Amino acid sequence: MDTPWVTSSTALPQEGQPVEFVVDGRVVAMGGIYVRRTFRSRWAGYEVERVHTWRSAVWIADVGQSVQRTGSAAVCAGGESGSR
Repeated sequence: MDTPWVTSSTALPQEGQPVEFVVDGRVVAMGGIYVRRTFRSRWAGYEVERVHTWRSAVWIADVGQSVQRTGSAAVCAGGESGSR
């Protein structure tokens, strides 16, 4: 992904925007969404002050739309839907 990283002190994502973010003291990015001044991952929420950098995660939005259109996560992931 070629989306640039943004420092949280410089700018914040739009409400509801899918993002990747790095919490202070960590080196691996997490995927999630920005809601109510909180970067939410699958497991927890991190206040803006704890997030060093973030970037737009277009792939999360694409997957969500694809699942919504097809009704199957397996189809959007390139697998086959249905039973064998």
